[in-house]
Amino acid sequence: MLLLIGFPESEVKKIKEEMGEEIYAVDEELRDVKLKEIIKMIKKRKEKDYGRLGEQRIALMHNIPKEDIPKIMKKIKGVVPFHIIFATTTPTSLEWSLDELIHELIEEDLYFSKRG
Repeated sequence: MLLLIGFPESEVKKIKEEMGEEIYAVDEELRDVKLKEIIKMIKKRKEKDYGRLGEQRIALMHNIPKEDIPKIMKKIKGVVPFHIIFATTTPTSLEWSLDELIHELIEEDLYFSKRG
């Protein structure tokens, strides 16, 4: 499962067309929901116009085999020419609200970008 956070609707459509896998856009309404709950409910939600959640594009991979991760990253980068934070879920991150996770990923990204 691939959760897209902060991507405009046009980019979400392009990624879905390119990859054709379990890809879901996470919208503003889910900001305060725990990640594990989002994963349970997202497949049941109807596709709709959604309020983009933040400006930072985050591709969150859940239950994706390690060997597939580089291929997924390459495909997304081929469709979206902007900075993207790529992450996988962990037992700890599943317990966080989406808002907490976003803040943590952005902090980590800033830290590593400053280190070069």
